[in-house]
Amino acid sequence: LAADKVRYAGQTIAACFGNTRAAAEDIADGVEVEIEELPAVVDCVEAMQAGSARLYDDWPDNAYITAAVNEGDTAASAAAPIRVSRRIRTNRQATVSLEGRGVIAYWDRRTEELIVHLSTQGAHVMRLGIAQTLRLPEHQVRVIAPDVGGGFGGKNRLMPEELAVAAIAMKVGHPVRWIEDRREHLMASIHARDHTYDLTITAEADGTLIGIEGDVYVDAGAYALWPTGAFMETSMAARNLPGPYRIRTHNVNTWTVATNKAPMGPYRGVARPGACFAIERLVDAVAHELGREPFDLRRQNIVSMEAMPFKTVGGMLFDTGDYVQSLDTARDMI
Repeated sequence: LAADKVRYAGQTIAACFGNTRAAAEDIADGVEVEIEELPAVVDCVEAMQAGSARLYDDWPDNAYITAAVNEGDTAASAAAPIRVSRRIRTNRQATVSLEGRGVIAYWDRRTEELIVHLSTQGAHVMRLGIAQTLRLPEHQVRVIAPDVGGGFGGKNRLMPEELAVAAIAMKVGHPVRWIEDRREHLMASIHARDHTYDLTITAEADGTLIGIEGDVYVDAGAYALWPTGAFMETSMAARNLPGPYRIRTHNVNTWTVATNKAPMGPYRGVARPGACFAIERLVDAVAHELGREPFDLRRQNIVSMEAMPFKTVGGMLFDTGDYVQSLDTARDMI
């Protein structure tokens, strides 16, 4: 299943099948693979430096995509009396749904259809991906999504094991099943939230926030997954960086980077947890720089209900809510 290179630990190399799971695992244990070790790319910031090993020889570098957000008056930010810089890293996470992935596939001779029972939260999208990959007309693929439990984005990507099971079922003429175990899930299923924020926040001497500038790196792993690839994460992170504050300038470069890790997918919030963490740590840093109570600095800069509807410098529209009251309530509860 791996072509030419194995690009991450846990990548499927071969499919072995038997009459029972135990028999198939015994066959898998007998598989020996000769692999020539190559330099590994494991840091998404270093991966974009000149001279870094490349995952794909025909790429000019390790970036899936680069983009920039440039909004507001950069001169005001450049002249700011307060400039605080931080590098913030969020850890890579496995999605860890209570039940792992599972797939059962067979060719229905009566209806001339490939029937795929799949633990997915997006049956129609997976149907299209399976049809295109196996070169079948879409009307000859039926995907059935049973009660799959938690999805949260992690079950909205088409994975190689699922395609392999469907392809094998078409060859052997009887149902084929694969159920992921927990170790397989932790190693090779969807990973998420591996971000690095290299940012500077600027402010007036009285604590009024001015702008954010710098770089956002997202470690997207070794492959881009169907249906949306790897581009959503950096766009969502960058656009949400200003948070609920009246920040006026926003100049951020984003890098979606290929590394020798399991592929990245969405997981409950699509980059927003990282963006929220980054902006709140930066606001804390400004408060400490000024000797201010962080709560007071937040209250000074947060969007008020009277300003609604409010469009942030990142392009997000706030159309309802009392953020000042929410902040006061959180303080009182704490």
